[in-house]
Amino acid sequence: MGFATKELLENATCVFPIENRALLEIVGRQRNGIVKDFKSACPSFEDMNSIIVNMLLHVTSGSRFPGSLNFDMNELNTNMVPFPKLNFLCAGFNSSLYKSLKNGKRISKQVKDEVFLTSCSRINQMVKVDPLGPKSTLMGTTLIGRGSFTLTDMRGYVEKMQSKGRFTPWSSRAVKIGLCDTPPKGGSLAMLSVHNTSSMVNLFQHIQRQFTKLHKKKAHVHHYTKIPGFDADNFAQCSNSLGEIMDSYAEIENMSPINIPRLKAVKDFS
Repeated sequence: MGFATKELLENATCVFPIENRALLEIVGRQRNGIVKDFKSACPSFEDMNSIIVNMLLHVTSGSRFPGSLNFDMNELNTNMVPFPKLNFLCAGFNSSLYKSLKNGKRISKQVKDEVFLTSCSRINQMVKVDPLGPKSTLMGTTLIGRGSFTLTDMRGYVEKMQSKGRFTPWSSRAVKIGLCDTPPKGGSLAMLSVHNTSSMVNLFQHIQRQFTKLHKKKAHVHHYTKIPGFDADNFAQCSNSLGEIMDSYAEIENMSPINIPRLKAVKDFS
């Protein structure tokens, strides 16, 4: 995963990291069970992959179906990635609630609000981070609704996000919305939240710990060194890339508010 991160950093416009440990917990809750680790339960790959597929279908829905406020995928990079090394996005998707909502039934505001809140919740993120946690600083957020949501609903969610989230001084209103009229298959509505948050540093700290542990033991190193043209220095470069990403996100998290002094009023001597 360390080498993949290095290549994605250099060649991808934006990235949706997904962790198996996060998917495992989501699937465990869908089964009404408590899952602490990989040994306590063994969900099928189909269950875990279906979450990823539904998320991707949601992201691309604006390009495939009509909507009152359709969303272009190119806008993700434009609105969510302020700097080149901060292109890793955290996605939260309520992949279970909407399945119990049948098409054709009137959806109450309470249900809509619950769908929105669950999509932003820490427990429904596809990586083990909390985008709205006390230490998280947001550089941008995108909310994409499908189905029975209205523009009024989405405006309300934008206001909630702006009041609840801690944004950088220069992106205090950086909340993008998309609205696709076509609901997901088997339901009436769904919500996807996408965040560019400084809490992604936790993901890369986990990756670096795993990378360092394997490299110290020389585990699986031979798979790479036997490839013609592979330079052993790539291991050090990979570790350095992870460190640079963590430093970039940590800088955003520790950013102080910018106080711009107001201009003094000019007296009128006429």
